[in-house]
This record gives sequence, C-alpha cells and structure tokens, in this order.
Amino acid sequence: MSEPTVTLTESQIEDLVTKAVRKTLTEIGVDVEKPLEMQGDFQFLRGWRTATEEVKRHGLKAAVTVFVTGALGLVWTAFHLGGSK
Repeated sequence: MSEPTVTLTESQIEDLVTKAVRKTLTEIGVDVEKPLEMQGDFQFLRGWRTATEEVKRHGLKAAVTVFVTGALGLVWTAFHLGGSK
C-alpha cells in the first residue's frame, strides 16, 4: 500500500509548523505567550554560565600558583637546609 499524496499550500505548511513548534515549546514548559520572559531567562543563564567559566579559570590559576609556590618553597627550603650543614 502506498501513502496518499497530499498537497499543501505554503500557508498551510506554515500553520502546521507553527502549531508543532508552539506545542513542543509548551510541552517543555515554555510560555509561548511571553517570549521576552524566555529571552530574559536565556540571558540570565548565559551570564551564569560565563560567570562559572570565569570562576573555574581563576580557580585553576590559583591552584597552579599555590602548587608552584609550594614547590619553589620546598626547593628553597631544601637548598637552604642543605647548605647550612
């Protein structure tokens, strides 16, 4: 059995796609009647993501600095103690 062929106008296709997108967004919890609120939420999430990435970068830099400082302190202490004998 073959599927019947259906011919749709561009307007009908647009309506179908619009309904499908609105239904999908509504099902995942987006209020399609208030798009500016959703844009604000996305802006907040982007700011939060970039802030956490920056915190990670600074945390890594601090950890490397502490490690290098500790290693240099260990070398200096070993050299200082070894030279005083």
